[in-house]
Amino acid sequence: MIRQDDNEVFYTRSQLMKVSNDPSNWKYSMRRNMQQIVPGVYLGPYSAAQRNKLDLLRQHGITHIVCVRQDVEAHFIRPNFPEIFRYLVLDIADSPTENIVQHIPTVKSFIDECLAGGGKVLIHGNGGISRSAALVIGYVMERYSLPLKNAVIVVQRSRFCINPNAGFMAQLAECELIPRDNEGMWLSESITKKFNSLIKMTTQDDSEAIFDPYTQLRTSNSPNDWKYSMRRTMQQVVPRVFLGPYSAAQRTKLDVLRQHGITHIVCVRQDVEAHFIRPNFPDVFQYLVLNIADSPTENIIQHFSKVKQFIDGCHAGGGKALIHGNGGISRSAALAVAFVMETYSLSLKDAFTLVQQSRFCINPNEGFMAQLAEFEPIYKAHQTMLLGQSSEGAIRYKRPLDR
Repeated sequence: MIRQDDNEVFYTRSQLMKVSNDPSNWKYSMRRNMQQIVPGVYLGPYSAAQRNKLDLLRQHGITHIVCVRQDVEAHFIRPNFPEIFRYLVLDIADSPTENIVQHIPTVKSFIDECLAGGGKVLIHGNGGISRSAALVIGYVMERYSLPLKNAVIVVQRSRFCINPNAGFMAQLAECELIPRDNEGMWLSESITKKFNSLIKMTTQDDSEAIFDPYTQLRTSNSPNDWKYSMRRTMQQVVPRVFLGPYSAAQRTKLDVLRQHGITHIVCVRQDVEAHFIRPNFPDVFQYLVLNIADSPTENIIQHFSKVKQFIDGCHAGGGKALIHGNGGISRSAALAVAFVMETYSLSLKDAFTLVQQSRFCINPNEGFMAQLAEFEPIYKAHQTMLLGQSSEGAIRYKRPLDR
């Protein structure tokens, strides 16, 4: 803290770099409220800006509101107090292919003007999780000259449920490459150039391109280009996520892993395999080691959320992840399919097809496929709850998720 004024804490860049995102004080009910991220800047869901929340908005000193919605949402996400607050309304879809970074300069100018006049601003979308969170992360990155990883932590410290989609995170990662001036601010001409280039982004580098799973699914997953020898190597199944066998992570493959930009590795093995399937580079890469047997009766579904959190953390820091088991066919493939399902909101069929397009030899055992089928309605119900919407019927958990 460098000073306090009207119960507001003002931060320096060095202090924000040390912030942790400990979730111990976070409660599920807090998703429906707005939280102050940095002084004068609040993030929350649309429910925090509805007509019955006028008194609360005034109590917090809100003067400006950024309303993020898609055209099709305009009938229920709209400015409720245009005569009281100043609004910035943005048309942004929560899609990995949506160019959200083009709006960051507009949002920053709006917030800067608000704060300069002594006001406070609320940024909201529908759930306050993806679109609005990405805009706030971009603002924090620029305002405090923070890398993406630290900006995410700063925002998540106050609103732990944030989860910008993979396309938004890829674009924010691109922003880190924009040149800055002597004070650490993005150079306006460079940011304009970068934003324009992102609009026209192609697959020149598959790991950096904005990924549209539905476009990818329209391509053929014919095995014509697949060679048996490719089983021994890793393949990128979606941007920044690789799937392969243990041989792709052996000690002789350090240079290959570095060339592909790998920073995190999910190592899947059974206890009896630990003597030959093990983390080979604990000082180089961050590992998540999972004890999973390749058996139809093994409860693999309990590991899905852990793997997603690990990979999301990897991506938040601009890294890339490799998931491997022994052959890269059953256990690790099931984990990769689950990650793709939840991250891109796909059905099991589509997620499986997407992974198989890159690694044609995948073949999770029948028990894992049954659990992936169970996981589809579970993750969809969870996403529905995150958006503050009601689910059409209860979901029955056919097997425990926590043991």
